[in-house]
Amino acid sequence: MMTIKNKIKNFWSIDQKFFSLATAIKVQLLFVTFIFLSCHDNNTLKVAAIKVDNGWGYTIKQDDKIIIKQTVIPAITNNHSFKSEDDALKTGSLVVQRLQQNSSPTITMSDLKTLAIKF
Repeated sequence: MMTIKNKIKNFWSIDQKFFSLATAIKVQLLFVTFIFLSCHDNNTLKVAAIKVDNGWGYTIKQDDKIIIKQTVIPAITNNHSFKSEDDALKTGSLVVQRLQQNSSPTITMSDLKTLAIKF
């Protein structure tokens, strides 16, 4: 009698090898996608001057959505608008800078003096 050795491959071992390779590829793609989305700058803030009744104000937009609309000079007791477009833009730019640094966007009298804002 002659004995022939047949090597029978187990179905599950083939499937497990394929599954582990496919899983590894999916995990790598998911990781790359996560890194790409994390590094993408979603914090695009834009400041724009707006004309108001008694002078100027500013808006800060994120992706065309207004998140701050300031029509009066902050930190002063009277409700006066900015005297010039440049003053409004300087103040708005300081607020944007602070928001991008994750600090408080509050404007103080000291900030207004530093920026030489006329009121």
